Amino acid sequence: MINKILIIEDEVISAKRLKRMVSEILTDAVIDGPLTSVDTVISTLKENNDYDLIFADIQLHGRDVFEAFKEEMPQAFVIFTTAYDNYAMEAIGNNGMAYLLKPIDRKELEAAIDKLNHQPFCLCDQYPATMNEQKSDSIAYSSDAPFTKRRVLLIHDGMYVPVCVDNIAYIYTSERIQNVVGTDGTEYALPSTIKDIEKKLVPGMFFRINRQYLVNVEAVVKICKTNDYRLIVSKTHCDEEIIVSRERALAFRKWIEGDNI
Repeated sequence: MINKILIIEDEVISAKRLKRMVSEILTDAVIDGPLTSVDTVISTLKENNDYDLIFADIQLHGRDVFEAFKEEMPQAFVIFTTAYDNYAMEAIGNNGMAYLLKPIDRKELEAAIDKLNHQPFCLCDQYPATMNEQKSDSIAYSSDAPFTKRRVLLIHDGMYVPVCVDNIAYIYTSERIQNVVGTDGTEYALPSTIKDIEKKLVPGMFFRINRQYLVNVEAVVKICKTNDYRLIVSKTHCDEEIIVSRERALAFRKWIEGDNI
């Protein structure tokens, strides 16, 4: 349920129009803002970071809102609004749930809000506690620091959705396209490379079986040994068996037994 909303927008007319449309769509929500500068965004989020949804213009008086989010990551989803279309990947790394180009179309706005309310892995439905979690547990693809968080942003049905790491069965690449398969069989697109996400996942939870597959330990169903001492792994929601090379077989067996933890 979306009850508390923040608008970040430095254009007066755009802010008034957005606030009017949002209030008509979410009639019971409290709408704060607009905030018009990077510094104001930082100070506001430091004092109050419990919003359910944030609408954020990217350009704020010659600076961009990502500066503020690097200082104080929002704990809510963000719907970015901008006149430019070259910020999409950075928006992903800053809790971006949708990316709307100005002038904002009413139907596109309604669709973004509706998907936020009804996504299976929507933050407001599945992870209510995360609204009050610390900044250190926020989603951030842009960080170079080791990624030991519990959620990642993935793309499903044209929208960015947060998925709990526990709900990822495996990640694979096919014809240079990166894909993620959930434990329920849902397939997502990965807005990153397997190599990048491997560095950021919870240590010990996933194993790089080969160049194509990164597998969750809980998704391994069966392991068979071949005559040449290689291993064949069967996974949840995957008809294809994966071959583990002889060089990786010992490390894989130790990982399965928990020696990696």
